[in-house]
Amino acid sequence: MLSVLQLWGRLRMWTVSFLLSSFSYSMDLPGEFVQNSGGKLSTSGLSWESASPARFAEPGFGIAYARMVSADVWNGGVSGEFGLGNSRIAFSSSYLEMDSLYRRVYSELDFSFCRSWFILGAGYGFSVEWIPRDEKWNRHRYKTAATFIWKGLSVGGVVLGFSDVPLKEADYVLGFRYEVSQRFGMFAEWDGAFFDVGNEVCFSFVRVRSAYRFPDFGVAVSLDFLLGDWSVDGTYGFVGRIWDWFGFSVSKKQGKKTIL
Repeated sequence: MLSVLQLWGRLRMWTVSFLLSSFSYSMDLPGEFVQNSGGKLSTSGLSWESASPARFAEPGFGIAYARMVSADVWNGGVSGEFGLGNSRIAFSSSYLEMDSLYRRVYSELDFSFCRSWFILGAGYGFSVEWIPRDEKWNRHRYKTAATFIWKGLSVGGVVLGFSDVPLKEADYVLGFRYEVSQRFGMFAEWDGAFFDVGNEVCFSFVRVRSAYRFPDFGVAVSLDFLLGDWSVDGTYGFVGRIWDWFGFSVSKKQGKKTIL
């Protein structure tokens, strides 16, 4: 029969193992109006159109929904990924609705090549957009990204834009993140207009993430419940006085992170 000390030791071991297996697993929210609390340059987790494709393979799938509180705008969809050798292949598809004025269906395929000290990523997105009972048009989107890693520190960037926009006007994000002992992480990102900083803290079954935007002050906060291989996340955020949103996601991890 196990003693109290032996039971406590095993409980601690199981808790630590659980943290190591699920800490980095998360999911972004869809919609360009969302300031994701985990940052755009995260090196893991299911992603949408605003995220870097340079991520480690962490097979899984999920659904997400986001809604702008101050306007009749919402976006929802599905996302998934799987590993193939030392590569990651990810997909996402979402539907956006803006009152009766605008609709969009967006699908994206991401690819990344992963090693222990760097990740290279690229992505292609196809957007079908229309005004109900009026005009309809298609757009092609590209992404290219790179992230370099040293111990818990990662530094990287992503360039993303549409084919009908000159390359010199493409969007970009540069930044870094640092993770400590799988329990605490922080990041800073710059996209030419906004400076985002954020952090995350992970406990046994809950992860808390927050991000702050400057110079137009904004906040995004998420609470992520970790239930075995499942993750259930709720997020709220705002920027300025009129731009605010809430959202949720549900995702499931199917395997371990691939680092080669």
